[in-house]
Parts: sequence; C-alpha cells; structure tokens
Amino acid sequence: MKSTKMSDEVWYFEDVIDNADEILQSVKDWKKNTNKEYMQNGSMTTKNYLDLTDDAIFKCLDVWYKNHETIDPDDHKVAKETMIFKRGPGGGYGPHSDFAAIPDGTFDQVSATILTYLCDENGFEGGEIFFPDYDVTIKPAKGSVVMFGHKVLHGVNDVISGERAIASVFLIKNKTFYKQMEAVDPKNPTPDEQKFFLSIAPQYTAKDGNINKNKFIKDEDLND
Repeated sequence: MKSTKMSDEVWYFEDVIDNADEILQSVKDWKKNTNKEYMQNGSMTTKNYLDLTDDAIFKCLDVWYKNHETIDPDDHKVAKETMIFKRGPGGGYGPHSDFAAIPDGTFDQVSATILTYLCDENGFEGGEIFFPDYDVTIKPAKGSVVMFGHKVLHGVNDVISGERAIASVFLIKNKTFYKQMEAVDPKNPTPDEQKFFLSIAPQYTAKDGNINKNKFIKDEDLND
C-alpha cells in the first residue's frame, strides 16, 4: 500500500485491495437509485466488508490516525453498513459534505469518509472526485482508497461513458454509532449491546494510541 497526502484532510491510498470484482459480485440485492436512474445501490455489513478485504480500511486508518493525533480512535467507530454504488453515464455531484443517517430521521456529521474504488479507472470517462477547497482532483485507480475528513467539501464530475463503482463507509463518533445501532441509551450502551454491535462493525484499535505505529502500518506507507 502506498499513501499520498493530497492535503491536510485528503489522503489517497493505492494498492489497498486486490479483490474489487469479488466485492461487487458479493452484492446480490442491487436497487435502482430513485433519484438517479443510472445508479444502483447495494450494501453489506461493515464486518463482512472488512472480512472480504482483510481489514484493508483499517490499514488506511493507521495512517490517518498517525497524522491526526488529536483524534482518539477509542472515540470513533466505522459505521455498521458499507454502501456499494455502481453507475453508468450521467450527472455527478456538486460540492457537499457527508452526514450519517440516524433511524429517527435525523443526520449526524461524519468524522471521515472512506471510499474504495472497485472499477478500472480506464473503464469510464469523467467521474473524478474533486475537493474545491484544496484544489485537488483525483481519478483513483482500481483497488485504491480515498479518505477525507470532517466537513470536507467534495464532489464528483459527470460520468461521460463507462461504469464507475465504489464502496463507501463512514468513520463516526461513538454516540452516532450507538444511535445508528438504536441503543437504548446511546450515551451509555450496555455491555451486551456493545458486544452485539461490535459483531456487526468491529472496532479499530491502535497500538499505544496515536503515538506509535500499530501492527498494520509500515514505514514505506508514510511518504508525506
């Protein structure tokens, strides 16, 4: 895995996964997006996604936390669900920041967005992700990950031709995670609730907090 710091809040990780096709094939229930007829949505539990990818996004989080020392990994979790999107030609998205949906119909700001690219970058025209506040535009390679932080504006250019596919999972604060999981008291989940929740979305753990590198990270991955 090679990591590139595109800005303080935008990172690009290459060669993260090598089974993008398997991930797409594992989604059996594709649903047409009601607002964009050229897009289909699928999903899987984040535990299944981590199992399929050998905890790949945790390796990216190693680098992220190493470079965000004010963010405590113990205060955050990956969301319970990983969304899979595939689409053909059509309109993109204007600049926006990401929010996590809560079952009560409200939304909480995410701490970071983690996007894994599941398609050959030469298989579609357009579709680049861009970050207007940082003057950064990326057309990520298949098997790569783009990760960006809290309130970062981002958009996607129109897809002119071909097919684009990504997996998307949010890094969220514990209280948001427990609200998503519908804990009786999101501020104080019971031990039984926590055990069950972690079976759906395992908790990232770092060795020695944010000070030292943990078991996943390698020196060559820190090339900023």
